[in-house]
Amino acid sequence: MRTSSAWITYTVVRLLAFAIPFIVIMLVLPAWQWNWLTGLIAGTVISLAVSEIFLRKQKIAIGEAIEQRRAGRADRDRRPAVDIEEDADLDADLSAESDANSTER
Repeated sequence: MRTSSAWITYTVVRLLAFAIPFIVIMLVLPAWQWNWLTGLIAGTVISLAVSEIFLRKQKIAIGEAIEQRRAGRADRDRRPAVDIEEDADLDADLSAESDANSTER
């Protein structure tokens, strides 16, 4: 499944799974002052259940896409080569200093 279609499917189904129970409760219990809270809780629970039961493939596809994107960012170092060499030289100097200090004691 393509990542963009997985995102769209997941988002639309999850929103509908929340909105439909919320609207139904708001329409069925209009005079009750806590209808919005009941609708909110029912919509959240139903949306979570639908997501866990029916949208597993989409969640896996989205998770893999996020993992690939993060791995791609970690693989490439955006600093110039001069900066990388300079950092290596500084690290070598610091480790040499700490070695010299530890042998003097």
